[in-house]
Amino acid sequence: MRNIISNFFIARSARRIPQIIQIPLLVAAVSLLASCDGTETGSDPGIQTFPVVYVKRTIQVDNQGDFIQPDLRRPTASAPGGDIYIKSRATVSAPAVNLTAAITNLQGDVKDLDVSSDGKTLVFSLLTEDLTPNDNSDNPKWDIYTYSLETGIVSRVIPSDIIAGEGDDIAPYFLPNNNKIVFSSNRQKQSRAVLLNEKLNVSKPQFSAQDEDNREKALVLHVMDADGSNIEQISFNQSHDLDPVVLSNGRILFSRWDNMNRNDAINLYTILQDGSDLQPYYGTHDESHAIPNVSNNSLQFIKPREMPDGRIMLLQLPFSGTFAGGEIVAIDAENFVDLNQPTTANMGAVSASAVQKVTVGSLKFDGSPAAGGRYSSFYPLNDGTSRILVSKGLCQIEIDTSGGTATPPTLEPRPCLEPYLSDPTANETYPSYGIWLYDSSELTEKPVEIVESGKFLSDAVVMRPYLRATVDLGKSDTDPNFDLTLESEDVGLLNIRSIYDLGVGDGVFNGCFFNECLPTATITAINNAVTALPGSTNFTPQQRTAAFIRLMGDPALVPANDLPARFIRIVKAVGLPNRRDPDLANPPDLTGRAFGRGGRRLGMKEVVGYSPIQPDGSIIVKVPANIAFYFEILDKDARRIGPRHENWLQVKAGDTLKCTGCHSHPGGTNPPLALPHGRINAEAAALNSGAPADGFNYPNTQDPATTAPYFANAGDTMAEVLSRAQGAQSVTTSITPSVNIEFRDFWTDPLTLTPTASFSSVYTGISTAEVSSLTTPSPNVAACEANWDSTCRTVINYQEHIQPIWEVDRAVNTCTSCHAPVNGASAAMVPAAQLDLTATDPSDEENQHIESYRELFFNDNFQELNGNTLVDTLITRPAVDENGNPVLDQNGVQLTEQVPDPSLRLSPSMSANGARVSYFMEKMTGVELDAGRTISGTTNHVGMLTRAELRLISEYLDIGGQYFNNPFDPAAPSN
Repeated sequence: MRNIISNFFIARSARRIPQIIQIPLLVAAVSLLASCDGTETGSDPGIQTFPVVYVKRTIQVDNQGDFIQPDLRRPTASAPGGDIYIKSRATVSAPAVNLTAAITNLQGDVKDLDVSSDGKTLVFSLLTEDLTPNDNSDNPKWDIYTYSLETGIVSRVIPSDIIAGEGDDIAPYFLPNNNKIVFSSNRQKQSRAVLLNEKLNVSKPQFSAQDEDNREKALVLHVMDADGSNIEQISFNQSHDLDPVVLSNGRILFSRWDNMNRNDAINLYTILQDGSDLQPYYGTHDESHAIPNVSNNSLQFIKPREMPDGRIMLLQLPFSGTFAGGEIVAIDAENFVDLNQPTTANMGAVSASAVQKVTVGSLKFDGSPAAGGRYSSFYPLNDGTSRILVSKGLCQIEIDTSGGTATPPTLEPRPCLEPYLSDPTANETYPSYGIWLYDSSELTEKPVEIVESGKFLSDAVVMRPYLRATVDLGKSDTDPNFDLTLESEDVGLLNIRSIYDLGVGDGVFNGCFFNECLPTATITAINNAVTALPGSTNFTPQQRTAAFIRLMGDPALVPANDLPARFIRIVKAVGLPNRRDPDLANPPDLTGRAFGRGGRRLGMKEVVGYSPIQPDGSIIVKVPANIAFYFEILDKDARRIGPRHENWLQVKAGDTLKCTGCHSHPGGTNPPLALPHGRINAEAAALNSGAPADGFNYPNTQDPATTAPYFANAGDTMAEVLSRAQGAQSVTTSITPSVNIEFRDFWTDPLTLTPTASFSSVYTGISTAEVSSLTTPSPNVAACEANWDSTCRTVINYQEHIQPIWEVDRAVNTCTSCHAPVNGASAAMVPAAQLDLTATDPSDEENQHIESYRELFFNDNFQELNGNTLVDTLITRPAVDENGNPVLDQNGVQLTEQVPDPSLRLSPSMSANGARVSYFMEKMTGVELDAGRTISGTTNHVGMLTRAELRLISEYLDIGGQYFNNPFDPAAPSN
């Protein structure tokens, strides 16, 4: 049964739901009324000849009759009793005809109306009656239907019951040529297909993944032909992508629930019809979502539509608690990327805020009644006027007319006026949502349809022709930026000009990538070399930075081992199934312990592969198509530098995702706003301007194919130069990732300098002086160790891959010979450094974790020997009860109790935030990183673990230190 229950629900016997119905007489009635001269009082001469269509839905209540506040994060929620009505014109007295009753039997639901550009076809989402409400295995799905104004026929777009039943399809929108529909669906067609081909030690079935809050299956964008064929998934968010529309530039604009690591914000994004060129558009920083004087809530942006002047009209409201209503605003997204952050081109040229309110009244979103009303939908007429068809909820409150003397109280509805608003018993109740014609210039409203009790009206549209832009179809096979070879490999390219371009706004690179820096002497040498360049006295800060970054490519100035950033790691999201998914034979019911220290917030992750970063910070690397991924920038030892990238990326097969650099928020007490990032037409010019001219030779380098220095064309990055050179040699090392860490010095001229020594860290094979490999189980499938392809995945589970490292026989340096509760003679002992690395199962603190995991990731009590027994170190203190009052014996003397000594606590040495902030990595390498702790002077652990083991642990910590990273692993903790 659906997750929303209504007291309007009436169970009915099973019947077949018709896919096509015809509304008799409707077309004739509309034609007749459309030909009449509108003389009725209150009629509107501008739209009276065009039908108005709207939704009448049931107000949601629970089993106790209390109102259920809709939540934007549950877009498939429903309540029986929703239908679509059509009126011949926008007047109260015009009769309304129910278009969908024959399909819903008055027990279904409908929403999300849109009109074709010719005004002849209505498209919408419809949920049929749940004929077996107590059976969760056959819940009806939201389907997309159309209504033809010319024929009066209502029909489901996807004719096949099987295909229609593969997911919930909502928020349909006709693309401008009317032969395709973009919509949001949890069928996740391409994502499901990818699952079948992944190379894993424990395979996964096909399924549609939950959103990152584990509320319901994630709805993402799909496109299909108007007849329901050729369904293709075009977005790969791990939470919902909703409300797609087309902008005048041909791009699809939509609302994305950004929820990676529980960021929990709905922002605006754009994408092309084929799924290429995903870009953030507006609102990706907290300032855009802030509510004045309200700290525990935030605004979200839904149902966007472009206005004739290029601004975006939308609803802004919190996720829940607003009775489904917010305020209508216009956002100047062409000139702003956030509330007070203009695009780079407009900095200094505009001073106003990006947002202008369209509706009158001030919604505070602080829990107080909305006396001016709330709005749940809008539809601009775009007819040269400022009129908008809106769903407005008139404010209503309930007061206790008994004066507090009755139990239960005598509640009666009142309008939001004085003296009722000042009544101490007043509480806002569900607004009375009707359809109104609102003029935002004249600030006038005219009623179109008034609602009866228990219902609300919304989603009103006018069936009239509209001009719509031609949609941008995306990259074609003939596009010079489209690569058929990459398409055949099911990969695209990630092309980053320089990861050292952090977008902080001053145009200066200080030689550091977050906390990892070039040596001071090297920075001085590069700066001196920049100063020696012709014309350097007239360089702008950006020009000096461009020269600095370019000179990092001279191995005589910067040997590879001096470079701050050495590798990129591609990380893929792991979708999680619904524990009651009827499409799965035995869906896992994971507990929170399966996710480890980071919990569900960090989710589960897989590593796709690694690739070297070139000396100027540029990268070109293949990434699998049609997945959600992010990347991490690593130091020489494969440890992430800086914070995680907290937005999901995607790339279409054969296409290239281009980035200028990485994104860093400026620091300091009063930092400036973060600069635009990710939206190409809003960003600043890249700091890495590349080669200064055609034929530029990189000094002290040698192309093995020509024995001459590598040469570049104007603007080329070093990654582009190397990719082109190796492509000519049929070598793909620089762009094809690997599941291993592999370094080769491709740049240094061996005739003038000594190249940096090669090294590799692999998970299978024989260790040599150059290659470090594991002796414990590999997290990779063997085939991927030899040849990477788009289906390779590294899956690390703690018990399977990390615990065996502690048990490797290293003679006196075996980890569990010292870090154990018993010695070699089986006598009890205090583990070295109070750290128990044994696989005791279960741990004494958590029965779904083994002992070593708890000891490494959680605080723990110090222990000591009591005879031959290991016990917590205790202290004696006066006993108190839960309220802090002394506990006395019968003689009035305060009792004492023994508790673990709070001054002796073992802090976790591993952190789910990454390797460089984990003290464990500092202790094992002897290098102070970012853990904020001083390395103890006890036993020197440097060299006890191999490079491959340290790399595996670093990889594991950087992606979150999860206990398991495959939800279908039978050993994962479950209910």
